[in-house]
Order: sequence, then C-alpha cells, then structure tokens
Amino acid sequence: MLVAPMSRARAWQCVLRIAAVASACGFCAAGRWDLSKKPENGAVPFYTMPVVEPPAHAYLWEDFQQYKTSFFQVKPGDTEATSWMYARGRGADGAPEIGSIDPLWYRVDKGIGFRKRQRQHYKVARKLDIDTIPDGFTIQFDVRCKAFWTCSGLFWKLLAAPLNSVQDFKDTSPSSIVFGPDRCNEKSRVLVIITTKNPVSGEYEEHVLQNAPEPHNHVYKATNLYRLSLFFERGEAVVAVNDKEYVYSLDNDFEPPFQPRKMVDDPADSKPSDWVDEREIVDLDDRQPDDWDETQEPWIPDTSVQKPDDWLEEENAFMKDPNVRKPDFWDDEEDGPWQESWITNPLCLTGKCGTWHQPQIPNPNFRGKWKPRMIPNPDFKGEWQPRKIPNPTYYEIDSVQSVMLPVAGVALDVLVSDYNIWFDNLYVGRSDSEAKYLAEETSKKKQFYETYFEAYPPTVDSEGIPLKEKPWQEMRTHDSQKGAAETAAKDEL
Repeated sequence: MLVAPMSRARAWQCVLRIAAVASACGFCAAGRWDLSKKPENGAVPFYTMPVVEPPAHAYLWEDFQQYKTSFFQVKPGDTEATSWMYARGRGADGAPEIGSIDPLWYRVDKGIGFRKRQRQHYKVARKLDIDTIPDGFTIQFDVRCKAFWTCSGLFWKLLAAPLNSVQDFKDTSPSSIVFGPDRCNEKSRVLVIITTKNPVSGEYEEHVLQNAPEPHNHVYKATNLYRLSLFFERGEAVVAVNDKEYVYSLDNDFEPPFQPRKMVDDPADSKPSDWVDEREIVDLDDRQPDDWDETQEPWIPDTSVQKPDDWLEEENAFMKDPNVRKPDFWDDEEDGPWQESWITNPLCLTGKCGTWHQPQIPNPNFRGKWKPRMIPNPDFKGEWQPRKIPNPTYYEIDSVQSVMLPVAGVALDVLVSDYNIWFDNLYVGRSDSEAKYLAEETSKKKQFYETYFEAYPPTVDSEGIPLKEKPWQEMRTHDSQKGAAETAAKDEL
C-alpha cells in the first residue's frame, strides 16, 4: 500500500485503514503482500498493526501496544495484577524498555526489548494466577533479533505459587514452566523445563525436554515465532518454531521422568578398585611398518592445473558500495554497529578474482599417524553398574497435569550478551488453536512483511522522493525535517 502525500502524523492516523486499501492495490492477498508483485515506483508498503479482539481462552494476551514508556516505571494506581514490574531480586542487572520494534514501522508495533549490547540479566514480571494447568495449555510469543544472535538465553517463565511479590523473584525462585530459545555459539536448543514438587521429599525437581529442536538462526531483522502446547489427555508436548511443529511424549521425552522410578542407584555403592571395564587394550606386539610415512599431508595441490590467463589476482570479489554511507545521525549504541554495504565487484562477475590457488586433490601417499592395533582385553569384566535400591522418595502420579505447580506470575528472564532483541505478542492460555489464530493475525503478518521488504528493497518513499540510504534511516531524516511540532503530534498517537 502506498501512502498518498501527507504529513507523517496524518499517515499514522490512517494506518488502520491501510490493510483494506492494500488488497485493492494489489499489495495484499488474504491480508498479506503478494511476493510476486514488485511495489509500484519502488515505494514502501507500510506494515499495518492488526486490531485483535481479546482472546476468549487467554489468561494473558500482551502485545505491549498500550504502553507509552518503559513499563517498569510504575505509575500511581498500578498493581502487580495489572502492570509489569521490574524485578528487584538478586541477579537482576538491568531494565528493559517498551519501544518501536523497528523504526521502519515507526511506533506502529511495540515490543519489549533491549537495545544496548552488554552482558546483563534482565527480569520483569506481573501477577498471573492459574490454580490448575489445563489440557491444551499454551504459551506463545515472537522474538526478533535485529543483530547477529551469538550467546543469549531468551526465556519466559511461569512463576510457581506461592509468591509474595513478582518483584522479588530470583534465579532460585521455582518456575512451573520455562520456555524459550537458548543459544551460545554452537550450542543451541529451545529450552523447555517443567518443575514439579515431590510430596515425599518436599524438593522441587526440574524435568527438561530431551532432544529439543534448535531455535531459528534469527536472520538479521527476522521475526521468529515460538509456541509450547501441553496436551495431558494424549500425553504430548508440542513445540513449534515458526511453522514447524515437533511432538514429544510427556512420559518418555523428559529427564528425569515425571513418574519417579521405583528403583534407583544406591549412592553408597562404589566401583571396586580392581574392576576392569576397558573392553580393548593395545597390542604390545604390534610394530609400525618401516615404509609408514607420517609426514604426508592428506591433500596436495593439483600441479596439472595452471592459472587462467584472464585471472585478475589484484581484484577482490566484493567491494564496498560507494552509494551507501553511514548517516550523520547514526548512533552505534542505539542503532548498533554500522554495517558496511558490500556489492559484487563488476570486474569479478565470472568469479576469476583474488589470489589464485591450485585446486587440492587427495594425496595417494597419505596414511596418517600410525597407531598400534587394539585387541580384546582378557581381564574385561563388563560395564560396572551400582546396585539398585527402592526409591525412598517414590510416589505414584495420576498424570503429569496432576503434579504441575500452580502459577502465580509470568516473567521475562533474559541473559543478554547481544543487543537489539525484541519480544512481542505473548499469549498464555488454554487453547492452541486460539494461539495459532493470533499468530496468523500478528507474528506471521510481520514475517510476510519482512520477506516482502527483503525481496523488494524500496528506492523511493511514499512521496516519491528517492532513498539514498536505508529506508529506516531515511524515515528518521524525513521526520527530523518535518520539525518538532509534527513529532509532538505523532507522540500523541
């Protein structure tokens, strides 16, 4: 949808009408932009924040649209039952904020986020009373990492009852459910933890989902959707990452299992000092052959291939885009480190650029480091196992649902090593179909917009003015030129 020439303030007053007009203009099909159609004149189709009716089966539906400032700045009359509170407990380092998820959408879509890059532990929470976790219980949210995601745990927690104040929850406070993506370099998973309390020992026990799916790699500026649904009657837990669903057994796929084992290892038993559990040993009679050469490399250059005559060794395959520069208003702390724009070197379209190397081929003489052969160990006794004893804290459960802890609050508990991470559209309810509907109306519409925007980068704004810089940078520049009066008018929306 193209916005007709008008002030930015007036444009945003009309934003709720855009979706209907967009379908008539060919930008929208069933509420989504047609990715096969390039926008007219290269202009930007504005994202429309959908109006969603209050969900009937939700304990909590939070799109963060009602907040004008950081929500932890509690106002007179706010309570834990109506407002989010900044956690004061031990382990809480910083305060998140409410703001526009992306300047491109300019105050239309808000979320809770963390702009600055720093290793901090953020905690915010609000009251949410759920005495019994129902069948079909679902928690869903979307998250957008606007920079490369390296090492951060992005968790929503359902705090277990009793809880005096949500502002006092700590790392040691028990959570009925913990759910969210967790990534640190090469280690990543969607973390699911369900906590129960053993009535015999009185101790809390965390049951962790095994073989959990990997989180999405969070491509720059992409919104990703996460959903957890618990179906106790059919004994399943369903984890969704965007459109892909993974089904797990509540009985078999959590460790430790919810039903305690009748027999457990005897902690007083220990392996005898003379127990031999090595299956194989080195053959001491084996000798390295005289012709074994350990100096050979596994790969060698193919000397039959010579550098082509048209190879440009002094040219690089990529070069900085001379038409893109860092704007004067760019703030590295607020906007993140400036990323240079690179384009293909026009002299290197054939790929014949840069330092030339002969192709590598397998070395026929490579044998690797010599090792003596292994033979069966004549003293092997088998793998040692401690003896079993009756479990002193054993008890029978009727179902997983019967042992889940009641909920007293919901909290965002985030250990951040990255910057510009934004959460939005949190649903906690008793209907997975309702959660899916809300995802179609909110999170997935944002995903389609992002895909469209990446497919057709705009070249002019809604008034036909050429964009020489990135569109979100141009919009800031345009707004600053409109003057303080118009900016104040936008803030009233």
